[in-house]
Amino acid sequence: MLTFQNDGIVRGSSSVVSLGEGGAQKELLKPRAMSHYAFSKGSSRQSYPNSFMGAVALLRQSIYDAIWAHHNRDQRNLSLTALHNNLKLKPVIEVDNHNAIRNALDLSKEFKMNFIIKGSGDEYLSLDGLSGAQFILPVNFPDAYDVSDPYESLSLSLEKMKHWELAPANAALLASKDVDFAFTAFGLSNTEDFLDRVKSCVKHGLSEETALKALTSVPAKMLGISNSYGSLKKGMKANFIVCEKNLFHSKNKILENWVQGHAFIINPKQGHDYRGSYILKINGEIFPLEIVGEKENLGCYAYF
Repeated sequence: MLTFQNDGIVRGSSSVVSLGEGGAQKELLKPRAMSHYAFSKGSSRQSYPNSFMGAVALLRQSIYDAIWAHHNRDQRNLSLTALHNNLKLKPVIEVDNHNAIRNALDLSKEFKMNFIIKGSGDEYLSLDGLSGAQFILPVNFPDAYDVSDPYESLSLSLEKMKHWELAPANAALLASKDVDFAFTAFGLSNTEDFLDRVKSCVKHGLSEETALKALTSVPAKMLGISNSYGSLKKGMKANFIVCEKNLFHSKNKILENWVQGHAFIINPKQGHDYRGSYILKINGEIFPLEIVGEKENLGCYAYF
C-alpha cells in the first residue's frame, strides 16, 4: 500500500507499507517512494490560489523556487530544501478531470519530470497524445441513476448518463492507446467492491492479462520495488492470492491471501466432492460405480 498526506498542492513524499501483522518497522517496505502533487489547494486556510490557473502557477513557482534555492545555498530555506529533495523521487500528480491531463503533461516537459497521473476516471475523453503516459486509475464508477420518476429524470444530464455508460470502459480505451496504468481502490466508498470493479473493466473490453498487470507488475514498477514484488518467480517476496477459479471469473472466491510469506485464510478450502457416477474398468471389463453419502463419510457401490 502507498500512504501519503492527501491534501494540498505539494503533498510531500509517500511510503510503501505492507499490510502484514508485523511491527511498523518490519512492514515499512520503502520509506521514501514517491513525491505527490495536485492542482487542488486542499484544506489550507489561505484564500490563494482560488482558481485552477492559480494552482498551476503556484506549483510551477514552488518547483522553480526549490531549484533556485538548491543552487543558492547561502540563503538557507528548509522547506525549499525538502521540496528539492522530493524532486528526486518519482512524481505523481492528481487531476480532478480529464481537462487537467494536458497541464500535467506540460509540467512533465517543462521540468523534465515524468509525472504519473492519478486520474479521475474520465480519461477516455482526452485519449489523443497519451501514448507513453502512465496513469493510476480509480474504479469508483458511478452507480446507475434512478430514472423511475419521469419528472426528476429530466434533470439528469446526458453527460452524466454517458459517463455512467463509458466509465467501466475507461481502462480498455487507455490500453488501446498504449498507456500503462495501475488500478487503485482510492475513492471507493467500500473497498470490498474493488475486485468487482476491475472485473467490470474486463467485461467492458480490458484484457485479463492487462488487468492482472495493472494489479501486480505495473504498480510494483511504478513504486520502484519490482525487484522483489509484483510477480511470481524465484527470489521474489511471497505476496499473492490463491483463488478457487480464474481471478476475473464472476463466481471466483479468494481462498488465501499471502502477505510477506504468511497465509491469511479468507475462505477455508473445502474437500473435493467425489460423489457421483463413475465407470470402473478392471481387466478390460467395465462396471458402473456409484459414490454416495456425506462428503466426510463416503460410501461406494459397484455393480458386477
